[in-house]
Amino acid sequence: MADSKEAWEQVGEQFAALGRRLRDTPEALQGLAGAVDRIVDSVAEAVRDPEFQDDVRSAARSLGEALTATVDEARRRIGGPRPGE
Repeated sequence: MADSKEAWEQVGEQFAALGRRLRDTPEALQGLAGAVDRIVDSVAEAVRDPEFQDDVRSAARSLGEALTATVDEARRRIGGPRPGE
């Protein structure tokens, strides 16, 4: 098993590789966001408690924002354009 430094370096390399792929296929990021939205809607519909539904949607928004920020950061590190540019 790798030590923590090596493990985090591997995570960084994998996200950089993902960023390179997404640079060429911005539709992939949109597809990922759509999939997260569908999962959230399914979970929220399964539980009828409005407060729970709000919590699920809020958590999903946070996940989407974190994914977008991560991909944007990876894209900046490799010099790629942002989606829509």
